Amino acid sequence: MKPIASLLLIMAWLSVAAPAGSGVPGTYLPLEAGNRWAYTGELVGPDIKEVASGADPQFYNSFPIIYDVSDHSLGLRNYWSTNDDGDVFLHGFARLSPRISRFYEPPLKVVDGPLVPGRTWTSAISVVEFPGGPAIGAFEIQYTTTDPVVVVIAGESYHAHGVLESLATISVAGIGSEWTTDGRPFDLAKEGDVIVPHWWVEGIGEVRYRSIGIFDLVDFFIQGAVGNDDMSWSELKKGYR
Repeated sequence: MKPIASLLLIMAWLSVAAPAGSGVPGTYLPLEAGNRWAYTGELVGPDIKEVASGADPQFYNSFPIIYDVSDHSLGLRNYWSTNDDGDVFLHGFARLSPRISRFYEPPLKVVDGPLVPGRTWTSAISVVEFPGGPAIGAFEIQYTTTDPVVVVIAGESYHAHGVLESLATISVAGIGSEWTTDGRPFDLAKEGDVIVPHWWVEGIGEVRYRSIGIFDLVDFFIQGAVGNDDMSWSELKKGYR
């Protein structure tokens, strides 16, 4: 679906849907089954993803987020957890097409909460194809928080913090060249371009990301968010297909 057409569908849905609400404070990724996010892309799209279930003991007690609607990553699952400090951890991903999976031991810390401009941290991990399996490689990523910007989601303004990532060392084919660390197609920047790959808003989640072009969050449903009534998820997905 073309980005303009998908945006019109999203706007049509928003005209009858409940307001998105203000999120859940204290976390940069609310993880509860049924939480969902809808994005529009500048080149392809849309993307709609949902927390598919509760913590899965077979995948490090992490929460699976599945891409229910996507031009480039339909059925993609990535696995996430958080802690009381506001940190967000990525445990790995599994794609259906092409079939590939990568899991991280220990998990990548993609958010070091609370996000403060200029803060840096490093995650050094081993990569396996399935939890508990033998290592097939390793890499190290340095993260840096940028200055916040204002983003507008469903008519409400929020302060979003960008997180740059730099692969310091790598020995796993595909990560950082074909695939992002969470399993989306990796879009190489032109030489000299600096593109912030992830933007986060406390209580809501990832509000902008880079894959095949830039994707922006246009609507979300978070369990327990203030001013957020449920919406028909099945009807929403039908509108994008």
